[in-house]
Amino acid sequence: MSFFKKLFGASEEPTEEKAAKDAERRFNILCDDGLRAKQMGMADFAEKCFTEALEIKRELRVVGFLAEVQLMQQNYAAALPLLQELHAEETGNLEIGLLLANTYGETEDYESMQQICTALAESEAKEPRLLYLSAKAAHALDKHEEALNFLDDAISERADYAQAIQLRVKVLSALGRYDEALADAERLLKETPDHEDYALLQAETLAAAGRCAEAESACQKVSELNPFNIEAHALLSR
Repeated sequence: MSFFKKLFGASEEPTEEKAAKDAERRFNILCDDGLRAKQMGMADFAEKCFTEALEIKRELRVVGFLAEVQLMQQNYAAALPLLQELHAEETGNLEIGLLLANTYGETEDYESMQQICTALAESEAKEPRLLYLSAKAAHALDKHEEALNFLDDAISERADYAQAIQLRVKVLSALGRYDEALADAERLLKETPDHEDYALLQAETLAAAGRCAEAESACQKVSELNPFNIEAHALLSR
């Protein structure tokens, strides 16, 4: 009987087992294609593959892949619910927690950023990256003294933590402690003399301190590094 069905094109109705196998096969193909696309930098196609895979089966591993792709594209609003889902399932995972905190910062939800950092600090209080993100949230919420304490601790744990030193310049400036801020800015420039952002930071700090002639000279240095730096031109105009 099955011979005649094959011969004349007749087919049996797919069973639940066959449908499940087909779905699993499709899921695996989409995941493999998505991973290859991600590795090749084809973020749009990778996003499509992982999104379709998750419609077949909600698997945390794939949720993580899709979150990575959204972060690659700096699509923080889309990455946020994915990271929240991952964090809810793996609350003790430091890396996921740090990604979630940073993404809250990128979406300017500093209250939530601070809450995540506080929760993570219960077990990872001396982690420099966590201290930095805690400082970033506190600074954005105008808690500058608190931010400074976090940054001092972060730099104490990792002396060459350039991001933390860079943020400390801004926090010290916000507190009116310009000499200390300039010392940090000069430290960064000494280690990386041709760093455009550090040169601009020094110029901004000099301007905030009212040292206009020095700020003008610093702005010109930024323009030498990058003639198209709009912030340097704007600062020089002011």
